[in-house]
Amino acid sequence: MRELGGRPDSQWVKAAGGIADGIRTGRYAPGERLPAVADMATAARVHPRVMARALQRLRELGYVVYRNGYGYYVSDEPPGTAPA
Repeated sequence: MRELGGRPDSQWVKAAGGIADGIRTGRYAPGERLPAVADMATAARVHPRVMARALQRLRELGYVVYRNGYGYYVSDEPPGTAPA
């Protein structure tokens, strides 16, 4: 995913790419709350700081939004999921 920036072999790029793929394929629906950062990091086998970096980049790109005190949610209209 070139839009992510960073080195393609970086852990945060791989983690962000996996989440973005999940959003584009419908695994995560628009408006859905994502699992906690620590849980996602454990599932992806990366450090929570790596996952936080991935989520921050996805936030910058419009894939997710952060709701203070509640966590990360899939954007209502994330990139690459426009209705047909």
